[in-house]
Amino acid sequence: MPSVIIMAGGVGERFWPVSRLDSPKQFLKLYGDKTLLGYSFDRAKKIVPKDRIFIVTTSDFIDKVKEILPELNEENIIAEPVGRNTAPCLGYSVALLLERGGDGIISVLPADHIILNEDGFIKEIFNAFDFLSKKEGIITFGIKPKRPETGYGYILKDEKPLPDFPYKIYNAIKFVEKPNLSKAQEYVRSGRYLWNSGMFVFKASFFMEKFKVCLPQIYNGITTVLLKTKDSTEFRKTYENFPKISIDYGVMENIKEIYTLEVDIGWDDLGNWLSFENAFDKDENGNIKINGDLLCMDTKNSIIYSDDALIATMGVEDLVIAKCRNAVLVCHKDKVPELRSLIAKLDKEEFKKYR
Repeated sequence: MPSVIIMAGGVGERFWPVSRLDSPKQFLKLYGDKTLLGYSFDRAKKIVPKDRIFIVTTSDFIDKVKEILPELNEENIIAEPVGRNTAPCLGYSVALLLERGGDGIISVLPADHIILNEDGFIKEIFNAFDFLSKKEGIITFGIKPKRPETGYGYILKDEKPLPDFPYKIYNAIKFVEKPNLSKAQEYVRSGRYLWNSGMFVFKASFFMEKFKVCLPQIYNGITTVLLKTKDSTEFRKTYENFPKISIDYGVMENIKEIYTLEVDIGWDDLGNWLSFENAFDKDENGNIKINGDLLCMDTKNSIIYSDDALIATMGVEDLVIAKCRNAVLVCHKDKVPELRSLIAKLDKEEFKKYR
């Protein structure tokens, strides 16, 4: 029986002041009437029964997941004591599913993405299932670039798709970290690079075999301690000692059996405030208005968010203005990629209440 793992453990600090340490972006209603996690869960229910959906998050957010997804069984929430990036997260989650319910195909989905073409997405998931019934490997979902994006990783695909399949699936040649603008432009022109969506499909036993070879330290910690101990202190200490490493860097870049499905599913990663420009309609002045009471005059090309207060603007352009709870952000769009440097200053004692 296939399963879905939804990764919901990130901090999402680039959406400050809406996303905070106590309420990361995956638990927020950034658009529409549901949280990002809620939308992800609804998509997963179109793939597998809800008792085969597992949410992996940090232990601090177990109650948040329960609140947002009351229909989810508590045993389907997998808790990390601390975040250690995606490799420990997936290694532990997949090993746990193998121990609980035997082998099967697993789809890994981040909780904080936009997918506008859900029917196309479901179709591609089942194309991945079909491929894995014929070949062993790990399938990534590659998105044909719409623009030279510097905020995403890329996948270099083979020149031609694999024969004998009615969908576009390629050998993945290599993974590339977030490029600078000139490199991103080069990638788009080449036609050989796809955005790395961070979604994967694989057979559980195959994944763990490769995980054991690529990341033996983490694998040993999972199998000798995490799956066996009932001592929460030992569990936490073992997990804290895992290196912070992504699944791309730790496993994907080190094995040959990696394939990429080229998909067109209306995907975008809600990575920061500028992501809304790629996913939502603008008004006649190029503005994107999200939630709350907004009054804009002579305002152009801006992104404006409010939780419960009127925001009035006049004679401004190219800004991100976001008000939430006890804080307001006013930022030029060009500075959004540097927002983390501002957030770091909130760790000072006098600003911690805004973090």
